[in-house]
Amino acid sequence: TIGNRGNVHHDPLYNVAIANMMRAYGKPSTGLDGLAYIPYHYGASWLHSVWADLTGLDVLALYSLAPPVILASVFLCGLLVLCIEAREARPARDGGDRPIEREPYVWVVLAAATIGLVPTLALDALTIYNRHLLISESYIAGLAFMLPCAALAVRWAAGRESANVGRRQVGRREVGRREVGRRDALFLLGVVPVLLVCLGFLKVSMMLLGLAALLWYVVRAGLYRSPVAVVAALFTFGLCLATYKLVSVPAQNQGLVPFIYMRYDVRSGWWPYFLIGHFIWSWVYIAARVREEGAVTLSDLRLALRRGRLLDAEIVAVVAICGFIPGEIISIHGGSAIYFSDVQRWIASPLMMAFTPRWIRALFTPVSPRNKGLASVRLVSVAAWVIAIPLGLTMLLNVGRAVRASAAQNIGLRSELYALAGQPGTSTLNMRSPAVLATGLARAPDQSLISVLRSLDQMPRDLKSRTALFIPQSDTSFWNIFREADRCSYTSMVAPATSGLALIDGMPPSSCAVTGQYGLTAYPKRVTPQSAADTLPETLCAKAKDRGFGRVLFLQSSPGNVYSTRPIEC
Repeated sequence: TIGNRGNVHHDPLYNVAIANMMRAYGKPSTGLDGLAYIPYHYGASWLHSVWADLTGLDVLALYSLAPPVILASVFLCGLLVLCIEAREARPARDGGDRPIEREPYVWVVLAAATIGLVPTLALDALTIYNRHLLISESYIAGLAFMLPCAALAVRWAAGRESANVGRRQVGRREVGRREVGRRDALFLLGVVPVLLVCLGFLKVSMMLLGLAALLWYVVRAGLYRSPVAVVAALFTFGLCLATYKLVSVPAQNQGLVPFIYMRYDVRSGWWPYFLIGHFIWSWVYIAARVREEGAVTLSDLRLALRRGRLLDAEIVAVVAICGFIPGEIISIHGGSAIYFSDVQRWIASPLMMAFTPRWIRALFTPVSPRNKGLASVRLVSVAAWVIAIPLGLTMLLNVGRAVRASAAQNIGLRSELYALAGQPGTSTLNMRSPAVLATGLARAPDQSLISVLRSLDQMPRDLKSRTALFIPQSDTSFWNIFREADRCSYTSMVAPATSGLALIDGMPPSSCAVTGQYGLTAYPKRVTPQSAADTLPETLCAKAKDRGFGRVLFLQSSPGNVYSTRPIEC
């Protein structure tokens, strides 16, 4: 909020800084002291920089709009596309499938997956973070790309299956043998590696899980007998390994700690239920598919697996298991193991959307009633409604909680702006005057500073590409913009995130205990306080030229916190 100065999370500043540096200088960096390379899955940052150019918005504003408006829409479309492809790949045996817009259970499952069937507090306890779809722009960008890729893979696999039906032989040694044609070779050697590498630059966890699913399919579909498929698998593995080295963040790996995610990120008292609750979508889908194939004994299950009838369920299990392992053996900073273990939900749920209508029809097979009216209602229908009513109310409450939180935050901000404008106590229903809100914003702390920084982002691209920004550490308004002492590591990121310019000599003060995260180790840590000599034009130009810049903007303030910039041509 305005009154608490800098009461925002630092993650957006980090991501926007990278996007701005890619936009202005073409380099993935945070721009804190030159343009040091930052290993990170910066594909989402690049996307935002491109969209900023396309829309005419600055990246900071776009980061507030793109995840809920653009990426969430593409993500939902991806769920539906994968659902449709899965239905077409395995059509109903009775031919009873209807278009998804006429299948109410498709939309029920979609709502259940994205909203949650149990209260949000219970979801959070089991680390089922629906809000992470909008909090992490890289995660939702990765999902928005991954789901259509998964749909394409389903289409390709279904096409191969139908094309090879006539060539499949009965002998045990030949079961599962597949021929790899030209189209298959093109897909495996050309399409799959490119898609996985792109996915790695969006979210490295999804690339690794996609690679695991690909290798499992190559083995279980018998493609390992084809030299082309083996070469394609090895080539893809090598590309993914090279991509991983480019985008993985070494500081995220904080050592081996058994079951750390389950023990410390799951809420106290809930961790024994983590395997059930967190992976519920995968459990339900796998169980439903096993039942659908009529496997009621271990012998039946083994036979179904040998015949490849459960390959889709196997893929879901592989993604779930491989997503579970990293967070249970490695301490991944900031609870980021969620971005491995949560992926299985978005593979299993669209498959549930695809086949739930069939399973419901099979369960509720109509029978001729012996009675009429209320007496003819089946007990299974009564039970279904008894369960559905509280679950539906819970979903409404989950949605209402998010709406109430957003509304309360909006009202709180408007109240602060009205107070700054000298009109406190106004009814919340009437705080809609643009003039009053603008007056309050103009009087807000740091407004002059942030306004000047954001105005620098409008600089012509050719000029910006050779310009750096310098903010002297004597400017306490900037360097104390976060009031909490332990957040001093992130102050520098405010400048590249708002101005779109890289900094010269922009590392935190020597008194700051700089974190090892957020790419800060890519820059030399300040060991002495900044001296007057460090702010001289000749000193700044020497540092600027060393970092590839020919011009420096010196941010300076005058009494009354009025900010301006002084250009220094080098």
